[in-house]
Amino acid sequence: VSNEMQKISNSTVLFLDLSNNHLSSDTIQSLGQNLISLNLSNNPLKSCRLPNLSKLRSLNLDNCCISSFQGMPFLTNLKTL
Repeated sequence: VSNEMQKISNSTVLFLDLSNNHLSSDTIQSLGQNLISLNLSNNPLKSCRLPNLSKLRSLNLDNCCISSFQGMPFLTNLKTL
């Protein structure tokens, strides 16, 4: 998975659906900075330690067993959570 995540971080992907992939918070640290929409639903994240995705407008964290929002960056363009 980490090799594919490295490819994503170097790309110009705007919309990304990573739902149901058994990803952890550590795995998603290398997401690309150009993302506008990100679906992480149904992954065992447990925390919201996300990279600083300043362009992100939509974030889906349904069924991620989030127990802490500590470390979540301030997402100034976020419209939908």
